[in-house]
Amino acid sequence: MPVFVEAEVRDIMDPMKSGRVKIRQYKRQDNEQLVKDEQLAWALPLMPITEPSTAKLGTSPVRSEEHTSE
Repeated sequence: MPVFVEAEVRDIMDPMKSGRVKIRQYKRQDNEQLVKDEQLAWALPLMPITEPSTAKLGTSPVRSEEHTSE
């Protein structure tokens, strides 16, 4: 049965190359001292990675890309 959670994407380099992302669940895994990124689960995104999920502008490539703040 699928489980839906709100989470922050921490890693996009899926070793299986199946479109999964490594996530840190809000309110459940907030303490980074107790739960390290290496222990986080891989998950399939609810929003397709080929469509924008914010700002409703443009399209994204058929892969995840790392966001960098400028």
